[in-house]
Amino acid sequence: MDILFLDILSTSLDTTLYDKMVIKIDMSLHAQIMNLSELNIVGIDDISPENFLSIFEYTKELKQRLNTISNSINNKSSYSYIVKNALKYIDKHFKEEIFVDDIAKNLHVSQQYFSRIFNKEVGCGVPKYINERKLNHAKYLMRVTDMELTEISDEVSIYPYRRFSSMFKEMYGITPSNYQKINKL
Repeated sequence: MDILFLDILSTSLDTTLYDKMVIKIDMSLHAQIMNLSELNIVGIDDISPENFLSIFEYTKELKQRLNTISNSINNKSSYSYIVKNALKYIDKHFKEEIFVDDIAKNLHVSQQYFSRIFNKEVGCGVPKYINERKLNHAKYLMRVTDMELTEISDEVSIYPYRRFSSMFKEMYGITPSNYQKINKL
């Protein structure tokens, strides 16, 4: 997930904006923790120590990820020509089935060279990046559309639905149907 944020934020995020974003997220997480009892979902007294610690662990993990993204942005102002064009290609074609070899051919480089430079600059392999891009879009569709989950799976070209559901749960720790129920706008 970090790489998706990095790709989006690296072009426009300055340090001041990043600091404001971290403070807002931190305040939002603390407000959500404190509002649990007000929402009558669960009282503060009813939260077991394990769950309470996991909320703080989640906050800590989120802060660490944002710091990693910030450091990457500050240390790496731009990607190489090959990686920039690969990211553009992936963004344009992520709804299709994309293979590393297709991207390498489009860039007129070998698959091995492309994979190595992409991994070095982006911090993960091409297939992982593509899958994160697809699943991130699927999350968006779950929140803002009335599409069935199988339609969303088809929209991002992850077949069959069982594979989509398995990938989604592995990446986000929740099934697509539960995510859609919780996050529907």
